[in-house]
Order: sequence, then structure tokens, then C-alpha cells
Amino acid sequence: MKYKYINEIDSIACNNGELYLSNNKTTLVFNTDTLYKDLHTIVDLVIKENSKSQKLYSKQLKETLKQLK
Repeated sequence: MKYKYINEIDSIACNNGELYLSNNKTTLVFNTDTLYKDLHTIVDLVIKENSKSQKLYSKQLKETLKQLK
């Protein structure tokens, strides 16, 4: 299986039951029916993963603020 890393999405569009997510190099195409069924799982995973990042950033910020005192 090949992986494509997409850092940012520049364009979002829908047509004929498909969702298009694009940047300047790649376009991902999803069937909207399938995506809708999986959306709760996708949102749950993104929230959990983002929470890890936010905790790390918060910890780093608190440590920096302590050093300023």
C-alpha cells in the first residue's frame, strides 16, 4: 500500500456523490455515502490524536512560562 501525506487541503468540492479534497499535488476522492458512514470514526480519531498534540503544546508552554518567572 502506498501512502500520500497531505499537510494542507487547498480545495474542497463535491459532485455526483463524491467529495474532492485537493492540494497542489494530490486530489483525494471519497464516495460521500461511504464517508458519511465512517465520519463518526474519523472525527473520533482526529479528536483523540489532536488532544495528544494539544497536551504536548500546553506542557511546553507551561514549562516556558515557568522559566520566565
